[in-house]
Amino acid sequence: MWCGVLRKQVFPYTETVNTFATLLRSWHEESKKMEIWKKLRMVLLYSTKIYVKLPDKQSPFNVGVPVDLTEFNSKAVQDLAVRHQLKLTENQINQLMTIIGGFPYLVRLAFYRLARQEISFEQLLTTASRDDGIYGHYLRNHWADLQDNIELKIAFKEVIMSDNPVKFEQIVEFKLLATSLVKYEGNSLIPSCHLYRDYFREKFL
Repeated sequence: MWCGVLRKQVFPYTETVNTFATLLRSWHEESKKMEIWKKLRMVLLYSTKIYVKLPDKQSPFNVGVPVDLTEFNSKAVQDLAVRHQLKLTENQINQLMTIIGGFPYLVRLAFYRLARQEISFEQLLTTASRDDGIYGHYLRNHWADLQDNIELKIAFKEVIMSDNPVKFEQIVEFKLLATSLVKYEGNSLIPSCHLYRDYFREKFL
């Protein structure tokens, strides 16, 4: 099995990413007709903030079995808390999920810091959306990425500053959804969680 990683630095370079993505797709096509290529198994794990447009027959992202990583539900969050040897009440789990939803990375980071006793649960809640909170570095990286894409920044600001879901043309929605900062409510977009709403609303003021 061959294993590789597409890092976000690849995607800004159109020619490079087009060539590499087309290569992966060609391997997939070869596996359909040549015996030796049938032994090939590819798993593409990617998270990108940049939309890459490829012809359908050249893209490796529209074949195979797609698996989307979804948010944890309250039961999964409670189970993860137990695995970190944290004794959190149902109310505390709900309080945390009100702020960060069920995003695996955000939940894992919270429990890691709590388990190491680097922060109290009350401090976590009150500082979550601040630059000096445990998510500060993560949030600043998102903010820096937005500075590099004015179209996305303007659209995201509209979502953050609105008290109602916002509708965009399809390509803009695709780009916003790829950041994980927004999600669908019906056919329109809202901030993915209170953490993003609170942090970025302050930035846009």
